[in-house]
Amino acid sequence: MKKQNGFTLIELVVVIIILGILAVVAAPKFINLSSDAREAALQGVAGSIKGANAMVHAKAQVAGVAEEPTANVNLNGTAFVAAAGKAVTPETFGVVYGYIPATQEALRTALELDVKEWDIAADAGVAKSAPETKADELSINIKQKDAPNGCYVTYTQAGEGVAPVVEVVETGC
Repeated sequence: MKKQNGFTLIELVVVIIILGILAVVAAPKFINLSSDAREAALQGVAGSIKGANAMVHAKAQVAGVAEEPTANVNLNGTAFVAAAGKAVTPETFGVVYGYIPATQEALRTALELDVKEWDIAADAGVAKSAPETKADELSINIKQKDAPNGCYVTYTQAGEGVAPVVEVVETGC
């Protein structure tokens, strides 16, 4: 009689059970990757805002307009453009106390954010549970287009003697 080689039914069931246990243990690690990626993107945008603000403020200090409520800065050149009589071009945007103002145009120009991937607006589709601001503070939210409402960066522009505030909200990522 010829001997047959192969797996028994019990061996196959044991292997399937082991694979099932591994899948249950490993699945949460892979499911949470999109949330981690969104949080990392937000941290990257917040870092970009801080870095761009540091460069713009340094440029404003060199030009002697860091304490002025408004001035225009040209990102391509080294000198500031006088606020009076000069148009703001795509390479130029107004600064507030030497920092980037909380406007769509200024943030898009300074950060070079892709319009197809990021919303920049006073609410940017964010739920109104965001922190209230004082009347003299202007804030703007930056949110990925496909991100949930609790996943955004809030940028509050500088005031007199007050540096801008960048806050990352990750409650719903």
